[in-house]
Amino acid sequence: MSRAIKIGLPVLLLALGASYKLVLAKPAPHDGKVAGEVYVLPKDFVLNLAAGRFAKVSVALVLAAGHELPEEAGAAPAPEGYGALPEEALVRAIVTDTLTGTDSSALLDKHGRDAAERRIEKRILASTDVKVDAVRLTDIAVQ
Repeated sequence: MSRAIKIGLPVLLLALGASYKLVLAKPAPHDGKVAGEVYVLPKDFVLNLAAGRFAKVSVALVLAAGHELPEEAGAAPAPEGYGALPEEALVRAIVTDTLTGTDSSALLDKHGRDAAERRIEKRILASTDVKVDAVRLTDIAVQ
């Protein structure tokens, strides 16, 4: 009988520990590179740049951890081309105002894009309730 206890007790403890870890324990904190959710604005921007040039730009927002989008089921339907972000129209206006008239070389240069992203982020944080960790210009075509 003692041999059964010597084998059975560790197996029982291991099973209890595994079930606790899988069922009862709180999940470990997020260790990923992006702590929040990435929200891609569904409609591209067509912008007038300096010197008669144009740009087509896609924008993504890295939402701060804890900032949640409303559930689709209970939310009012968004206008065509808009997503689930309640203040999306304000965010779009900020992006348009910030990038309109920009020199095309600033959008084509990495440092210029980074500066534009930071300006947009600061304006979003100052003017809306959208909590963003970062703004990313994901696709850019300049003509």
